[in-house]
Amino acid sequence: MWRGYLFLVLAAAVCAQPLPDRLREAAAKKAQGDAPGALAAYEEAARLAPKSAEVQHEIGFLMAVLKRPQEAQQHFREAVRLDPNYAAAHHLLGVSLWLSGEREEAIKELRASVRLRPADVVYRTRLGDALYQSAMPGEAVVHFQAAAEGKKTDPQLWNQLGLAWQQS
Repeated sequence: MWRGYLFLVLAAAVCAQPLPDRLREAAAKKAQGDAPGALAAYEEAARLAPKSAEVQHEIGFLMAVLKRPQEAQQHFREAVRLDPNYAAAHHLLGVSLWLSGEREEAIKELRASVRLRPADVVYRTRLGDALYQSAMPGEAVVHFQAAAEGKKTDPQLWNQLGLAWQQS
């Protein structure tokens, strides 16, 4: 009986190894600047863990790096579907949508990222930029102010705040 149990435990451990190996390989290739190699490793990880929002997010990021925005958006959307509280996936989906000209949906996703991580200076700044460029300077001011509080020494951020404030 114990041998059967031990066999099952060992079999489970062996079967579980490929995912961490793929993730380590993908992260190493990404750190080396090998986006195609990292993408291949993350895609293999996605086959092993199809419900991983983090893996979908990483694939989306690499698709964006490789100038494949439609595919990047698909993976960011899947990451958000798998984990609606994944702020980074909302953020990068918003940025990708903005760059594709889908401004209303982009602002919706950028707002979601700020709702999930209100203290994040980058998320606040990107949302402020999107709102300002969409002729919503009053709301942009709110986000630029929050970002400026987190990054008091950034003159560009203070300039953005001043411009939005003048137009609100």
